[in-house]
Amino acid sequence: MLAAAWPPLPLGFLALAALVKPLDIISGKPFGRAFRQGYFFSFFFHLLSLYWISWVTLPGMLATVMIISLYPAFIFGLYSSLYRRWRIVGLCLFPFLWVGMEYFRSLFEIAFPWSNLSYTQGSYLPFLQVCSIIGDLGISFIVVSVNLLLWQAWSRRRAVPALAAGLLVVLPTLYGVLVLSRAPESGRGPVRIALLQGDLSISEKWEAESRDLNFAIYDSLTLSAAADSTERRPDLIVWPETAAPAYLLGEYQYLQGIRRTAMAAEVPLVVGTLDYKRLGRDSLFYYNAAIQFDPNGSYRRPYHKSKLVPFAESVPYREYIPWLANLSLGWSDFEPGDSLPVYRNEFGNYGMLICYEVIFPELVNTYIRRGADFLVNITNDTWYGRSSGPYQHAGMAVFRAIENRVHIVRAANSGFSYFVDGYGRIYNRSRLYERTIIAGDISLGRERTIFNRTGPLAGRLGLLSIGLAATLMFGLWIKDRWGS
Repeated sequence: MLAAAWPPLPLGFLALAALVKPLDIISGKPFGRAFRQGYFFSFFFHLLSLYWISWVTLPGMLATVMIISLYPAFIFGLYSSLYRRWRIVGLCLFPFLWVGMEYFRSLFEIAFPWSNLSYTQGSYLPFLQVCSIIGDLGISFIVVSVNLLLWQAWSRRRAVPALAAGLLVVLPTLYGVLVLSRAPESGRGPVRIALLQGDLSISEKWEAESRDLNFAIYDSLTLSAAADSTERRPDLIVWPETAAPAYLLGEYQYLQGIRRTAMAAEVPLVVGTLDYKRLGRDSLFYYNAAIQFDPNGSYRRPYHKSKLVPFAESVPYREYIPWLANLSLGWSDFEPGDSLPVYRNEFGNYGMLICYEVIFPELVNTYIRRGADFLVNITNDTWYGRSSGPYQHAGMAVFRAIENRVHIVRAANSGFSYFVDGYGRIYNRSRLYERTIIAGDISLGRERTIFNRTGPLAGRLGLLSIGLAATLMFGLWIKDRWGS
């Protein structure tokens, strides 16, 4: 049920009841047994919902599923231990423990907060408007609480928990309906942006003999977007992630070509590419990068992707397990960037997000606090074919937009490219595997939301709850085992 609640299936409502049976099975069991049963549940949920990672790396997919399944398993075990001793305490703490776990998954080098329960609710736009206050983890909190109440209603044959579960869904939805009724019209604003979708296959993109074709296609799309006489000229043209399949700043021929394109278009370009730094005589650091080229042919300091996909773009903690980095198992070996520059222009200021960086709320919050008026998200989901991966990924920018009431423009190599406003309304969306230019207008975000000021407060409280509960239960286990 939980895997089926994810895009592209329109069954997000299933997540509101998908934990009922697991809770019924696990509650009251000893920690070890609840952990094993929770791991079984979590492993197959992640396997069914994240299978598409194997399109890039089967070992990476298996490693990801095996590792991230440990997190919910630990929470099930901790909750069940609490429930055995203090039933009400366990019931009250379970939603906090769950969102604390989801927040923990966003930390450290092994961060992969893809499977937050909130993302199952992406189709229900009024329900999501409360994200500007509580963030996507707040939505997860509501989803878990509804499951808990429905389990109590079912197991204890009582109507009051079911009524409370209904209110937890209805009240935020009514709030969202009110917010959307007062929202300004979507797709209007002073800034016009053109998104280029080249629709190049992986073989066309990365084979050496096809590199010139890549540049020719995007040069042609750029000049077409700049010359479109039916609308006003764009203020910014965006190429997708690694649209320039080269170490651009180190390859003079291609660098000069893009500089000429920017000057001919007379429009700033954002170009996804690769970059490297040489440290010492034999050390090279490689980066997934984006660069802004200005109409005079100059270019800004590159942005280096700071959040890398573990076991796909990088090997986490390779300084401790160097032998793993030497295995040839289908993963890359990029370095994370160490800065979050805001690109300032006459038409407005923007922050850059490459690929799955859009699933990190605190990254977006940081950009807004530093003066970004909107966000540019470039990605290349071609790796995942027509699986559910591109659909899942495409829905996540909606949450970041609502949390900060800010526009996000998304340029993908083969779809989905689109604009999303500060209320999560997507417009001018492309199709998968379509070579096209998507142009649209955006307004500049000046509003600071409650969530932007507080950050993922629900997650931090949840993480604190995990720490306190784990310390308490470990102390009681020591006491029971060896006496006072």
